[in-house]
Amino acid sequence: MNLTQMIDSVARKSYFSRKRQEVIEAINDAAQEIFHWIVKEQSGYFLKWDYSQVFTPPVTILDANITQGQNVLTSASAKFVAADVGTGISVAGAGPDGDALNCNIQSLTNGTTVVLSQPAQATIALGQATFRGFEYKLQPDVERIVRIREQDSTFGTWRIMHNTDFMAMSRLQAMFPQMFAGGASGSSTDSPFQWYGPYEKDDGSFYIQIEPPADENRLLEIVYNAQYVEIQSEGDYFMLPPEFRPACKNLAIADCLDPNNDDLADKYTTKAFRQMNSALVILRQKQISDPPKVGQYLADEDAGDDDNFYIPGSP
Repeated sequence: MNLTQMIDSVARKSYFSRKRQEVIEAINDAAQEIFHWIVKEQSGYFLKWDYSQVFTPPVTILDANITQGQNVLTSASAKFVAADVGTGISVAGAGPDGDALNCNIQSLTNGTTVVLSQPAQATIALGQATFRGFEYKLQPDVERIVRIREQDSTFGTWRIMHNTDFMAMSRLQAMFPQMFAGGASGSSTDSPFQWYGPYEKDDGSFYIQIEPPADENRLLEIVYNAQYVEIQSEGDYFMLPPEFRPACKNLAIADCLDPNNDDLADKYTTKAFRQMNSALVILRQKQISDPPKVGQYLADEDAGDDDNFYIPGSP
């Protein structure tokens, strides 16, 4: 269920008694409540497992065209996609003194045309350009990366990628030691690849680089501590995992019905709590099968300082 579908469902089940923006506000309030609930459940963390990224080899095209002083690049063979926006590109010979023009893809026009973040210093016709395979845009709710793994395409094992910042990785290993021991669903094998970052770019997003470039497509698993991203319109990023969205929808419906003194508001709230408890069962099982394991939040008052790790905000 995406955000637009949820907005439509909440509006319909509350008899369209609230304006669309009020429905969005109700969903945002419900999502924040669930976020805080999970943070309590996980002793201060909102851990997410992101499998949306694919570690891919760089794409090299030989029909890149760009005009001196312009930042529009075209290529009949490139097959640009929305995910390319923000990532780096290198255009041979289009930089100063005949060097490569190294910049970012600023926007996508279509599959054959993109706008670059810098103008070309020379005109290039049917030239070479390389993109993808180096940078990966993180999800908007990433607060701190805990672990990155890539899947060996031959054996299917998950191999841990280590950060090039040794001190940063050492701190994370100290916080989450079992995350780096393989676990029931993975392998403790170290990957030959390393990642660098996260770092912020001009588009306001955070990125990582992976070195060396991939030789073939590999699945990535990025485990991170998430921060709440507010919902203001239906086109916004919806940070709640799918298993918690039904509860969010029903809490929002109850919120929209409550000012009408509708008896159904209590029934939707009860249903949301039942769905939330079911989703938490799944969450606890994931903690067991793929650590770190965390205690119940009610026990935190009795825990020593060494048991309460703090992950600093923003990547």
